[in-house]
Amino acid sequence: MILQLTPNQWSQVIDSYVLCMLGLFAAAFYGLATQSRLLFRYRHIMVLAALLCLIDVASYLQLILTFTKATTDNAVLLSTGNLGFSNISRYSVWVIAVPLQVNILISVLMFDTKLARSLKRRSTIMIIGVMLSGFLGENWPQYKVIFGCASTIVFIFVIALLFKPFQSSLDSQTDEVASLFRQLRLYVINLWCTYPALYFLSFAHTFTSRAATFFVAQQVILAIVDLISKAYFALQIFKIAQLKSISDGMPDLH
Repeated sequence: MILQLTPNQWSQVIDSYVLCMLGLFAAAFYGLATQSRLLFRYRHIMVLAALLCLIDVASYLQLILTFTKATTDNAVLLSTGNLGFSNISRYSVWVIAVPLQVNILISVLMFDTKLARSLKRRSTIMIIGVMLSGFLGENWPQYKVIFGCASTIVFIFVIALLFKPFQSSLDSQTDEVASLFRQLRLYVINLWCTYPALYFLSFAHTFTSRAATFFVAQQVILAIVDLISKAYFALQIFKIAQLKSISDGMPDLH
């Protein structure tokens, strides 16, 4: 399918990609540059959070190259082939980034080792299932609703996993850390819920006369959600790690 964009629409997509890259890079740099404000046992968590952001930076660089390559006179070829543009490449990033986010949430609370391993294993398997279903739906549009529904069901189990198993660890945290963590968890889940909505929004590319508008909206919103869910996440993880460092005896350097 060839989608004709206006020059303004084409620029909006590219600008959203560049903005997302810059924000993610800034968050990664901040996390790595402020390691001295954390106890040593929390520093690897910020390295993982920075890595999370840098993975998305590389992803958006690839999206810019692919989008540019698939464009001729502002007409974009939407295809899963080598010369086309699609959201399929996002899944190879999400299948790494989302389990990494869950692992960071587990690590920052310093879970019991056995429980942490169990949670990481279960969440990773389920998230791979979510991404695989979405990937298959992008490759076979005629089955997109089926794969999308299957992905959403597994996604609900992933969200459930972020609540009850975390409660015992949260009870042992300071009130400030526990409150901040709960806010961050709810924030991340709300942002994650936009992905299924945007997945089904892609139907508008085919079934409406305003396909270009829906395509641009999808790409811009995805960039914004990726920026907030990774960059803001990394900064809040730093704040939690810093609070835990202070509660563990490190002087407050503010």
